[in-house]
Amino acid sequence: MSGRWSGERRARAALTFICEAGKPDLAQLVRQQGAEEVWQSLLASQEQGAWPKRARRLEIDQLLAAANAAGPD
Repeated sequence: MSGRWSGERRARAALTFICEAGKPDLAQLVRQQGAEEVWQSLLASQEQGAWPKRARRLEIDQLLAAANAAGPD
């Protein structure tokens, strides 16, 4: 996916699918490192915690395609 779903926006969308809303620890990581860095770290992690496991299973391209198909921004 490119265009409006590239970079930081894509990473933020992915994070919303795998993490519960209002998590202060996630918000702090995103503030410090940026959403793209946090997302890539979760994907690369070998940890078996909930977030890395969810990140590895997430089909972000399919979800973003469905969002695009639903209509304009």
